[in-house]
Amino acid sequence: MLIKLNPSNLSSRHDPEKIHTQKLERKYLFTHLGGNDYSLNIDWSTLESFLSCDRASEWKLVYGRTSKSRSALTYGAAIHAGLEVAARLVGKESSEQVIRQAIAATEIPFSESTPEIGEWRNFQSAAETVEAYIKHYSGEHMTVLSHEENPLIEVGFKLPLGELEIDSTIQYPENLIVQSAQSPEHFYIGKLTVNWTGIIDKVVSIHDKIWVLDHKTTSMFGSDYFDDFELSTQPIGYQWAMERILQKPVDGYIIDCLVTRKKTKTGTEREFHRHFYPREQWKLDEWPKNTIELVSDFVHNLVRGYFPQKTTHCRGKYGKCQYFDTCNFKPSQRLLYLNSDAYQPFTWSPI
Repeated sequence: MLIKLNPSNLSSRHDPEKIHTQKLERKYLFTHLGGNDYSLNIDWSTLESFLSCDRASEWKLVYGRTSKSRSALTYGAAIHAGLEVAARLVGKESSEQVIRQAIAATEIPFSESTPEIGEWRNFQSAAETVEAYIKHYSGEHMTVLSHEENPLIEVGFKLPLGELEIDSTIQYPENLIVQSAQSPEHFYIGKLTVNWTGIIDKVVSIHDKIWVLDHKTTSMFGSDYFDDFELSTQPIGYQWAMERILQKPVDGYIIDCLVTRKKTKTGTEREFHRHFYPREQWKLDEWPKNTIELVSDFVHNLVRGYFPQKTTHCRGKYGKCQYFDTCNFKPSQRLLYLNSDAYQPFTWSPI
C-alpha cells in the first residue's frame, strides 16, 4: 500500500507555512488492531536500532527517548530538504531559481534546531553544499520517474512485510509501548503484523534503467566507504519496496554521497561521489526473511523483559553512543537520567 506520493513542488515536510504547525508526538512501538492483535511499523531508523546494541534499542524504541544533540541529523535533514526542492524544480525553473528555492528549503530545519556555537554543520555550510551539488550535476542525463502522475521524489510508503505469532505476554506496561493505550499493566500479544515503511529520496531513469537513489551526507569518506552499502538493509529494502509499488523490477540502487568537512586551509571541503549497485535477486529474496527475524529477536527481548548490553557499540567511528551516559549509571538510576532533560522524545516516523 502506497501511502504518500506528494505531487507538489514543495513537500509539506519542508513547507515553511506548515512546518511550524506540525505537532511532533512521541513514536510508540505498537498499534492495537483489536483483540490480541497488534501492528508494528518499522523503518530504517528502527532497523538500525535492531542492528546495534539491544540496550540502546530499548532506550530509543521502548522508552521513546533520544539525544538532544542533533547537529549531524539537522544538517543532513537540511541538505535533503534542499535537494528535494531542487529535484522538483529542475527543468521547470531557471537554474538561479532552483538554487534560490533549494537554499530557502535548506534553512527550514535549522529554524527548529539551532546549531551549537562553533558547530561547522550550520546553515551556511549546508546551503553552500546544496548549491555546489546542483551545479556539479547540472546537465546530467538522469530523469526522475513518475508513478500515477506523481514524481517519485521523497516517496513515502507503507507495505506489509509479514506476520509473527507471538502468543506471549510483553513484560512492559502497555501504555509505554502501545499507541493510545491507558493500562500500565503487562499485556498479551497473539499476532503481530509487521509493516515496512520509509521515505525514498528519488527514483530515476538512466539510459532506460530504473534506479532507487539515496542521498547520504558524511564527513568521513574513504576508499571503502561504498563497501558498507553492498549488503545494507536500507537501500535493498527501498528497492524491494519500489518493485512492489511499480509492480516491475528495479535495476538497482545508487548511493549518492555528499562529503562535507570542516573548512581548513589545506583540506577539501566538499566532494560528490556516486556508486551504482546493480540488482541482485538473491538479496531481494533474502531481505524480507532476514528483516522479520530481526523483528522477532527484538520482540523476544520484550517478552523476557530484558535487553542485553553490547559494549562493542558503546564507542564507534562517530564517537560514543548517545546512551553511553545512561548506561554508565547504576541500574536503579538509569531511567531517571533517561527521562531527564538530557534527552527528548523520539518522534521520527516516515508516515
